[in-house]
Amino acid sequence: MILVSKPFNGLGFGSWKRAMEIALTTKNKLGFNWERCNSMVISWILNALSSEIAGSIVYMSSASEMWLELIERFGQLNGSSNIITYYTRIKGLWDEIQTLCNLPQCSCGASQELHKLEEGQKLMQFLMGLNESYTVVRGTILMMKPLPSVRQAYSLLIQEEKQREIGSGGQFTSDVVSFNAEYRKLFCDYCRKAGHTKEKCYKLHGFPNHQKFNKDKRFTASL
Repeated sequence: MILVSKPFNGLGFGSWKRAMEIALTTKNKLGFNWERCNSMVISWILNALSSEIAGSIVYMSSASEMWLELIERFGQLNGSSNIITYYTRIKGLWDEIQTLCNLPQCSCGASQELHKLEEGQKLMQFLMGLNESYTVVRGTILMMKPLPSVRQAYSLLIQEEKQREIGSGGQFTSDVVSFNAEYRKLFCDYCRKAGHTKEKCYKLHGFPNHQKFNKDKRFTASL
C-alpha cells in the first residue's frame, strides 16, 4: 500500500514526515507496535521510500525503530546532503553484514564488549571514508575521550555541513566519500590521528633530530 503520493528520496523530509503521520493516523496505526501491525507499518514505510533509503533500514526489526532512524538521519537538513548519502550507504552495508553474521546471544558480558569493539570499528570505517575536506573535523572527533558513537559522529558532521552551507550560500556540493582510496587512508593506533601509522608515529618513537621546533610543546599536526 502506498500511503503518500511520492516516495521519499532524501529531499523535503519535513513534508514527507507530516504526510506519513497523517496517513498512519487515519488508519489508526500510529504508535502501534505489536507483530502484525508492526509488519504492516514496516511495509508501508518501506514502500514510501526510495529503494536506496529503504535498503538502508530494511533490516530493522520494528516500525518505531525505522521511524526514529529516519527522523535522526534526515530531520536535521532540509536540502540535499553528502553526509546523509554516505551514511545511508554505509549503514545499509553494516546492517546487511550483521544479518549475515548473526551471533548467538550470551549472558556473560562478552556480547557487550563485542558490541563496543564493533562500534569502534564502524566509527573508524565511517571517518576514514570521508575525503580531505573533512580532515579537521575528523581529527577533532578522533581526539574525543571517550570516542563518540557513530550516530554522535554523524550528528557532528551534519553540523559541520550546515556551517559550510551557510558559509557558501547553500552551494556546498563537495563529494564527501571515496570508498576506495580514502577508505584505506593511513591511521595511527597510538595517537589516533590520520596520515601516518604507529610505526612512524613521532609521539611514540620520538622526534627526528633535524626537526626545528620545541619538543616540549604540544605537537598536533597530522604527520
